Amino acid sequence: MKFNVNDSVRVRLTDYGKEILRKEFDVMHESFPMAFKEFALPKEDSEGWSSWQMWSLMETFGKYIRLGGEVPFHTEIEIAEKVG
Repeated sequence: MKFNVNDSVRVRLTDYGKEILRKEFDVMHESFPMAFKEFALPKEDSEGWSSWQMWSLMETFGKYIRLGGEVPFHTEIEIAEKVG
């Protein structure tokens, strides 16, 4: 199976991951308050899964992932099926 970094994946964020998103928003809001007005977590389904393009997931959390460190999302990743 081929996978493109533009393809969608689903993950379950941890509290640490949600905290990272909040802190990143606060930094952007401080610099650009008119563009970043209101914080919102990604939309989650009833089991806590949220959808991301793979490149965006890597860009957002890559600098926070390290061996033995706290993880921003559960390590099981669901690759969304392509339609068509």
